[in-house]
Amino acid sequence: MANLILKASSGNSLVVQGGDASPAITVGNTGTTTFAENATLSGTGNSIASLGTITSGTLGSTVINNSGRYFKAWRSNDSNQSLTTGTLTFVTFDNVLQSHSSFSDANDLFTATADDAGKWFFAVQVSFYVNAGDMNNPAANIYHNDANVIGGYKLIFSTTQTVRHFTANTTGLLTIASGDTIKLYGHVNGTSPLIFGGDTVSVKGTSIVGVKL
Repeated sequence: MANLILKASSGNSLVVQGGDASPAITVGNTGTTTFAENATLSGTGNSIASLGTITSGTLGSTVINNSGRYFKAWRSNDSNQSLTTGTLTFVTFDNVLQSHSSFSDANDLFTATADDAGKWFFAVQVSFYVNAGDMNNPAANIYHNDANVIGGYKLIFSTTQTVRHFTANTTGLLTIASGDTIKLYGHVNGTSPLIFGGDTVSVKGTSIVGVKL
């Protein structure tokens, strides 16, 4: 059987109407096809499989672009990392969960690939412990390409203080290019301070999370 061809006369459009005589599908003179607003396409097999309702929208507003790329690295509970008081210190990890392999658990940093390029949201936290109770100025800072780009003062005492545990948090949005690196640094003042991995109360107390938007 030969193909069934429907063709409008020159300069006119081919219009398929619904039961109420409203145009459901319009094929223009140049072949451009227009579906009625809120049209619903459905089908079976490998053709059109229940696409649902088509509505107008702008990418980035009503339409969500979810890349599915993410990572989380953290220190194990009851693990400690020593640091020098008053010195920004590179935080190390011993666990990682990620959608791909851009975060190196051997080098404790995120290195972007070409597929990682774009906007990323980062959330970091560093749990500090100072047994002497003289903790001051704890902070968690995000380093982008070895530059200190996001962080800040979290807790500062101007007099004698009594603090042994504190968790500093920082979040931020960064534009990432292929080859860029992200690291976590911690800072605190006190006698023999430690970066604390966590315990049964402060579970995974030191971590870094990145999600591509």
